Amino acid sequence: MHLVLAITILVLLVCFKLYSNVNETMSSIEPKDSVLNFKNKSVLFIGPADVESAKIINPLDYDYVILPNNMSRVFDKPYNNLIIMTNQYFAKNNADYIINKNPSGILCTTPYSYTFMKEKLNEKDVDIPIMKCPFPSNWPRNFIGKATSWPLGLSFLLQYMVTYAPLVKKLHVIGITFYDNGQQYKKGYKLIEMGESHNVENDKTYAREIIKKHKNITIDYPL
Repeated sequence: MHLVLAITILVLLVCFKLYSNVNETMSSIEPKDSVLNFKNKSVLFIGPADVESAKIINPLDYDYVILPNNMSRVFDKPYNNLIIMTNQYFAKNNADYIINKNPSGILCTTPYSYTFMKEKLNEKDVDIPIMKCPFPSNWPRNFIGKATSWPLGLSFLLQYMVTYAPLVKKLHVIGITFYDNGQQYKKGYKLIEMGESHNVENDKTYAREIIKKHKNITIDYPL
């Protein structure tokens, strides 16, 4: 009986270690910590939702604009400095496009997208700052430590900003609906179906906690 109990505990410990490695918080900016300085800068994140606020806003009022994945193709307003935020799928299938766009920076939401894009930049000998997002803190996990859902890109961005850019003058988020009315995407944005691993209620809760603690972050959504 004691042997069975010991084996069970050992298996659980091994599983916990494996999931901890998978969900381990990604390290800070490489190769240097000052590749992009958001101190006292205004940043606008424009999500893919086809909503009125995204249509009327003037990106030129902000120092940086962050566009996720295919938004970098379909967004048609002028901006000052572009940062492309990419997940694994978009990086793998659009690396050349991202690099040729010559953004001010590349923000990766997964370890794979970061490693893949970094290798591509090295192959082409292109010097574009590349960053990777930490996994959102206090994310819901099950009894063995595995995240109960995969965060949306917005959650990764929020964690990045509060971790590595706490002195940003302002981060304003528009173009999101948390899929209240389904995939309400801007025309031309959608490439694949949204993964079933997401649970937008977790993302809402996380965003609500972030904006409550950080007054320099605002979201155009009634949280």
